[in-house]
Amino acid sequence: MKVEIRSKVVILLCIVLAVFSSCITDDDDDRGDFALVAGDALPQFSVEMSDGGMLNTQSFSGKVGVIVFFHTDCPDCQKELPVIQKVYDTYKENPDVLLLDEPTNHLDIESIQWLEDFLVNSAKAVIVISHDRKFVDNITTRTIEVTMGRIYDYKVNYSQYLILRKERREQQMKQYEEQQKMIQETKDFIERFKGTYSKTLQVQSRVKMLEKLELVEVDEEDTSALRLKFPPSPRSGNYPVIMDGVGKTYGDHVVFKNASLTIERGDKVAFVGKNGEGKSTLVKCIMREIEHEGTLTLGHNVQIGYFAQNQASLLDENLTVFQTIDDVAKGEIRNKIRDLLGAFMFGGPEASMKKVKVLSGGERTRLAMIKLLLEPVNLLILDEPTNHLDMKTKDILKQALMDFDGTLIVVSHDRDFLDGLVTKVYEFGNKKVKEHLCGIYEFLETKKMESLQELEK
Repeated sequence: MKVEIRSKVVILLCIVLAVFSSCITDDDDDRGDFALVAGDALPQFSVEMSDGGMLNTQSFSGKVGVIVFFHTDCPDCQKELPVIQKVYDTYKENPDVLLLDEPTNHLDIESIQWLEDFLVNSAKAVIVISHDRKFVDNITTRTIEVTMGRIYDYKVNYSQYLILRKERREQQMKQYEEQQKMIQETKDFIERFKGTYSKTLQVQSRVKMLEKLELVEVDEEDTSALRLKFPPSPRSGNYPVIMDGVGKTYGDHVVFKNASLTIERGDKVAFVGKNGEGKSTLVKCIMREIEHEGTLTLGHNVQIGYFAQNQASLLDENLTVFQTIDDVAKGEIRNKIRDLLGAFMFGGPEASMKKVKVLSGGERTRLAMIKLLLEPVNLLILDEPTNHLDMKTKDILKQALMDFDGTLIVVSHDRDFLDGLVTKVYEFGNKKVKEHLCGIYEFLETKKMESLQELEK
């Protein structure tokens, strides 16, 4: 795909409205008053338009757009309305360029797949910032790297870029080593003959050459490592979680019903499905945060470690990074707080003394994970743990979870993260929970075949 950047550029900050009917977060099931914060998915809504018609969530199903809500009595909003209208009229047909900043955060797998298809087949040009490796690989044909004050343009996707970048760095290292050898030989010559009359011109020539020499630079490599290691798990019973006929309703609304499943010790399972189908709700049932129908039994000596979608937002913003960990650390670990922070890329006094309120989303997430590590657990429940994590950190976290000797339940839409990590998939949909004894890509292939079969009927 040839990327042509034209004069018209539209920034769709809310591209994640892709398939509106499926973008309802589980948290909305039990959220009281209507309230949205940055990053929330669009809830169900229905409003009357000025012409008497109705506008609701389903009106936007299968479409991409920007929705702006404001009060008609707001003077500032009224002033901005002509501008918003002009932007809409200009770009409503087909924008020349889409600028997307982490568009897959908070999207379910099906919505991500829909967005991929739209961007590949319908969009003209796309510039995307994303830590979703699979998504980036599927939609991009160019990768632009910014490093050491320079920009490198690779006409390939991300995976191919990694290969070419490695080759480039190896070539740089070779050139650097050859140049350093030449420089040393030249310096040795100058030192040896600097007092020899017959070699004066040669010595001066080499001195000038070194002064004018353009040094070969080798791209910096991020050598920081997030050595994420969970402490040994206390042994739990053979079946940490047993459910029989578990269901959850809110009034007349049925989230799911008759969920019967058994999670064995050491299982690593994924909860997947469209947003709003009950993944986070079932997690809350396991955590005994909400009531439910049916029987849900936790096994002998089950000790739960829980990472929620909003975990990072619950941190005290007025504390420093060090204080945040120091307040919860107990016993011998208190002597190793600096080492622990360094392992999570908070190395050095300056980084550890930052206040939480100035941290990025990724930094807050890493800090919340440190808190999770401070106590040994044997059942880890992670709800969207990779949001706001860069690719390197996700890889390190994934490896640590693969080495974790306890039981793992992970709610995630990140296909690359789940690949090779989970061996069992629980699918949420149509008010049911269905078990699949396979990895994530085997599950997705099965779903694709089922969809095709439905079309053939």
